[in-house]
Amino acid sequence: MMNPISITLKEIGAWLHGEVVGDDQTVISGAAPFESAIANEITYAFRPAFLRKISTTGAAAIIVPQNYSATEPGKTFVRVENPYAAFAKVLQHFYPPVHPENCIHPAAVVSSKSEVGDEPYIGAGATLEKGVVCGDRVKIYPGVYLGEGVQVGDDVVLHPNVTIL
Repeated sequence: MMNPISITLKEIGAWLHGEVVGDDQTVISGAAPFESAIANEITYAFRPAFLRKISTTGAAAIIVPQNYSATEPGKTFVRVENPYAAFAKVLQHFYPPVHPENCIHPAAVVSSKSEVGDEPYIGAGATLEKGVVCGDRVKIYPGVYLGEGVQVGDDVVLHPNVTIL
């Protein structure tokens, strides 16, 4: 999948608070699992089994633990405290969540005695009982139930079938 977002390893290293070992000017345009990563992507390895086979990944860069000291020709490493958490951050950068358009679905049940802020998304089958107060830009996915008097702040995302009493 082609991703329009590109960033250098120097920039990635900076916002991950990591140390780049290798070519920090390499441009990365995606992230992928260890086995399927290609030349313009970044991956991660922190388990010994993956660290032993770093030469087999097609990724241009690999996020590794701070204490990883090996080098591999043609590979650049980003050493960080927690490779798993760092890779999750990278994934969010390259593949940000997509939220639905702002609307209140006709199949949502919203009490006339509730308050909903600006730019909401309230999905089909969501129920907001009397006295519910929702902030601006809330995303309330299908099947969510908000009981009487519940308050939800600005920019909150409630995934399908969440119940708050």
